[in-house]
Amino acid sequence: MIRNTLITNGLNDRRASLGMTVADLAERSGVSVATVNRVLGGDRHASFDNIARVAGVLGVDVVMSPRGDAEKLKRAEARAKAERLVRIVQGTSSLEGQAVDDETVEAMIQDTMHELLRGSGRRVWSP
Repeated sequence: MIRNTLITNGLNDRRASLGMTVADLAERSGVSVATVNRVLGGDRHASFDNIARVAGVLGVDVVMSPRGDAEKLKRAEARAKAERLVRIVQGTSSLEGQAVDDETVEAMIQDTMHELLRGSGRRVWSP
């Protein structure tokens, strides 16, 4: 489910530059006119398959490429999860009058993050 004006504007511009009607595009892509209109309109319910079909007919490649390396993404997710976990502990501690300073909180986040990164990746990605 993709909603991206840049993509839909690009597809609409490409269709117009080719002089292709929505009906032509629907027939050639094998999807309904309503679906083509959803794709071209940026409807978030348009499936990736339908977007790829419409784009293919228009001579547009749909390319999925990583936005960085996997390890960096995994570390960022581990940090975010560690921050959430430490905030929970910190919130409970402050209710009990045992809150700690920012430096200690950061050390707790780092320790938790490193613990999450050890072993199975499931620990990082599980809720």
